[in-house]
Amino acid sequence: MQVENIFPNPILKFSIDTTSIESSLAIAKDYAKEADWFEAEHYGQSLTSFFSDGTKNYLGTKDSDLAHEIINAARCYLDGIGWHENADLVMESWLNLNPYSTWHGAHEHFDSLMSGVVWLQTNQDSGAHFVFIEPNSVKTQIFLQYSDVKLKDNEFNRSTYTINPKSGEGVIFPSWMTHQVLPNKSKEYRYSIAFNIWIDKNGKN
Repeated sequence: MQVENIFPNPILKFSIDTTSIESSLAIAKDYAKEADWFEAEHYGQSLTSFFSDGTKNYLGTKDSDLAHEIINAARCYLDGIGWHENADLVMESWLNLNPYSTWHGAHEHFDSLMSGVVWLQTNQDSGAHFVFIEPNSVKTQIFLQYSDVKLKDNEFNRSTYTINPKSGEGVIFPSWMTHQVLPNKSKEYRYSIAFNIWIDKNGKN
C-alpha cells in the first residue's frame, strides 16, 4: 500500500551567490532613495514600487544580471514540473521594502503562471516569515476538526507552509497560491524583489 500526493503544489527554492546579492542590494538601496514610493495600506504599510512603476520592470531597467538568474531558475522550475524549459518567458518585477512592523497581507497573483521572490536583505530573527496558505479551504476546515489526532505536520495535512528566508535565497511558486509576509520585528529594513513570469505563446519556441 502507498499514500500518494495526487495534486501537489510545486515550489522551487534557489540561491543567488553572495557577490551578486551584494551588488543587487546596493542597486536596490540606491533606487529606494529616489523612488516615488506608494504605501499600500491593505498590504500592511510595506513599501513597494509595484504601484509607482508603471512598467513593473524593475529588474529589466535596474538589475539585468539578477533578472537573468531568476529566468534560469524559472526554467529549472518548468523542467521540474514537466513543461518545456526553453519556452519564451516574460517577466515583470518590483522592489519591496519592509520597515519595522510592516507586513504583506495574504494575496495571490492572477495574471501570470509563476510568481516568486528573492530576498536581498532579511534578518532571520525578524519574524518576517514568508507563508503559503493551503488554497483548499474545505480541506482546511475538515482537517481542523481532527487536529487533536494529528501526530505531525506533513505535505498531506498542513494548512500553512512557512519559509524563514536568508538573504540571497529565492522561491518560485504557482501564481495562484495564497501567500503572505508576517510583520518585520527587526529595526533593519527587509529588501526583496518580487516577480511574475508567464510564457509568451507567440514566441519562437
